[in-house]
Amino acid sequence: DQNLVQLDGSPVYNASHFFGVFSVFNPDALKKVDLYKGNMPSQFGGRASSLIDVSLREGGKEQLLGEGGIGTISSRLSLDGPLFGKNSSFIVSARRTYADVFLKLSSDPNLNNNKLNFHDLSGKFSFMIGEKDKLSFSTYQGSDLLGLDNQFSLGWSNWVSSVNWNRVSSETSFFDLQAYHSRYNYKVDFIDRDNGFEWTNSLSESGIK
Repeated sequence: DQNLVQLDGSPVYNASHFFGVFSVFNPDALKKVDLYKGNMPSQFGGRASSLIDVSLREGGKEQLLGEGGIGTISSRLSLDGPLFGKNSSFIVSARRTYADVFLKLSSDPNLNNNKLNFHDLSGKFSFMIGEKDKLSFSTYQGSDLLGLDNQFSLGWSNWVSSVNWNRVSSETSFFDLQAYHSRYNYKVDFIDRDNGFEWTNSLSESGIK
C-alpha cells in the first residue's frame, strides 16, 4: 500500500488483471511509463515506496487510425484521430479476455459454469483552446471476475478519471491545473444457504493539484 500507481495523475488502487499476470494498462494506449524505485519527486508525495507514473497518449490530428490484436487469452482494439477538426483529438482503447467463452463450450459441468474474465476500457480527449491553452480529459474503467460453479465468486473493478488544463504563458512560465477521481470496488461472495456471505468493499478518492 506504500507503492503509488497512477494514470494521468489519478491513483489506481489495483493495477493488475488475473492476480498480477496482466497489467490493467493496454500498451496500445500508452505514451510513456516512468518508474521511480525510490526518492520520488516531491510532487508525487503521500507514499513511502515506489512510483509507477503512466501517461496515456493523445490521438492523431490528421486521420482516423486503428490497431488491434487477437491473442490466445485476450483481444484488443484501439482507435484514434481528430475529434472536431485539427484542434482536438481522441483515442479509445479496449481489451477483453474470452476465457469464459471457452469454458461454456466444455461438456464438463464442473467447468462450464465457471466464470473467468477481465476487461478494460480507456480513453483520452484533448482540445487546443487558442494558442496557449490545452484541455484534456482521461478516463479508465476495468474489472475482473472469477466465479467457481455458482459457489464462490471474487471480483474487483477500477474507475479513474482526470481533467487537465495546461496554459503556457511564456517561454519561461506555465500553469497546470488537474482534478481527478478514483474509485475501487472489491467483492467476495460465498454462495451457501447455511454459511454463505457477501463481503463488499469500496474506496474512492478525489483531489485537485
